[in-house]
Amino acid sequence: METHRMPGRLARGAGCILAAALLATCGGGGSGGGGSPTVAVNVPLGTLATQIAVGAGTTEYVFTYDLPALTPAMNDVSVDLTATLNNVAVTLASPKPGERRAASPATAQLTARIGPKGTEASVCADGVPYGPYTITWNPATGTGTVDATRVGATQTTMSVVNTGGAAVCLQVTTTTAATLDIHQVAVEAEPCREAAADIAGHWAGTYSCTNAHCGDDVNQPVDLTITQNGHSATYTDGDAHYQGTVCGNVFRFDGGVPDDGFGGGYDEGGTFVLNSPDRAGKTSHWSALNGNCSGDCTDTLHRVP
Repeated sequence: METHRMPGRLARGAGCILAAALLATCGGGGSGGGGSPTVAVNVPLGTLATQIAVGAGTTEYVFTYDLPALTPAMNDVSVDLTATLNNVAVTLASPKPGERRAASPATAQLTARIGPKGTEASVCADGVPYGPYTITWNPATGTGTVDATRVGATQTTMSVVNTGGAAVCLQVTTTTAATLDIHQVAVEAEPCREAAADIAGHWAGTYSCTNAHCGDDVNQPVDLTITQNGHSATYTDGDAHYQGTVCGNVFRFDGGVPDDGFGGGYDEGGTFVLNSPDRAGKTSHWSALNGNCSGDCTDTLHRVP
């Protein structure tokens, strides 16, 4: 496996295009965690993802993306893969003497992994994965296609991004040597226009879940602790760990318990809504990692002094 790591060096002027587009929508107030209208913008990467040399097998390429300081917190972000591919240049390796340049399309598998800044050494193994996506490149026309049109960020990724940036690992598997230049990423983002409510602290109450393929949970005790840093928050509930984004009085989260190697573990995502300074409600959907059970849950919570 070839590994290429490079620290982030995005010019702030390029990144500010995203900040300016989002800030232009952020006037006004509101309640209930509402966001501004979705903004579509091409985010330049500067020299962060240029001259990426890939060869036969899997190449890993790591960089750090820093958001400009004025970028508002975001509720949701999705990437338009088709539009992004239009901003990618692929240069196939020159044929060896006596060989003809390939005229048939080349294919590659691309996975992007996202993690917090400072995890560049481990993001390729531990970052949140997006993909793999199959990319087909036609050297005759200089255009490509991808087998998915759009991908949305998880709330774990949103929590990372809202801290000011992220470590990114691109994993490319192909049989064709080439050089990649990724100039821009086509993004649709929903900025948050509200200050984050104070939800930090110890919460307790009860939860009930209506489950499929396993028994329901009725009025079970729940005890969780939320740690908050502005628009980003995390919480623990027993062995489960969650993180996400706070906009107004709404905390959107995902997480769960990782696979224990014995068929255990589950994924869960949902919303925590602060109804008053000391009262909150939480709704979520969970799925066992082994596929044997899933359910929808409702929590009634109060703040513990």
